[in-house]
Amino acid sequence: MPHVNDGIDREIRRTLNRVNDLENASASEFIRMVDELRQRVVVVLVENGTLDANNASYIKSHLDSILSQYKSQFENVLSENQRKLFVKGIQTIDAAVEGAGILKAVPLLGDRLLTQVQNFGAELITGLLASTRSQIATQIDLAVLGQKPMNDVVRDIAGKLPSPSVFGTMRRRAELIVRTEVNRIHSLAAQARMEQVATIVPDMKKEWLHSHLGFPRAGHLALDGVVIKADEKFQLEGADGITYQVDAPYDPILPAGDTINCRCRILPVVGRYEKTKSLTEMIK
Repeated sequence: MPHVNDGIDREIRRTLNRVNDLENASASEFIRMVDELRQRVVVVLVENGTLDANNASYIKSHLDSILSQYKSQFENVLSENQRKLFVKGIQTIDAAVEGAGILKAVPLLGDRLLTQVQNFGAELITGLLASTRSQIATQIDLAVLGQKPMNDVVRDIAGKLPSPSVFGTMRRRAELIVRTEVNRIHSLAAQARMEQVATIVPDMKKEWLHSHLGFPRAGHLALDGVVIKADEKFQLEGADGITYQVDAPYDPILPAGDTINCRCRILPVVGRYEKTKSLTEMIK
């Protein structure tokens, strides 16, 4: 006879697989936009042929206009994908509760949390584009001052990717931003939903799941499989040697070194339906 928790496991696995798909799709969309932006910048530089004091201001202004257009696009794409992962964070928890047949009278999770994270993401995009604009301007100035030939300027601004060019750096940073921020909102939404559910399901717990991908951070790996109450905090030994009390992976209190490229998740655990074999083992 199937265990009563089997349905929960299937639903959570399905939801988490969808989360991974959305994360990858978000990153791919960002990379595509960076590559498209790079091509437009190359066209502007090449069409002008030379860089001198007479046309430098015009070229900078033209490129600033293009970057501003893409800034809005980046913000919109990140915001929309954050919204999708916000919903998936809620669904990850609801899958466990509904799958267990628990009648819940929990109101919908408000969007204040989502708005805060979206605003933070927009600030990151602003910083990314400002840095890119500044680096491009520096390269143009070097050409105007006779410090660099045009071919080298084009190479260092928009050399073929991947490369250590301005756009090579932007591409890496853009991907890190989108992956980190969509995972952050998923984690925060899941935590907020668990705290809501815990008001009527007192034995609601959460489990830290480590992906075991890449180069595991010791502190994250040590938490793999740890189960605590939904409203308690994990004790995470950070990469900087400091112990942080966190609700979940991507907790805002954590430094960048413990969020960038993190692949950890939190899973809902309904105490009355726990099995001998943990949910973590089922998902791996």
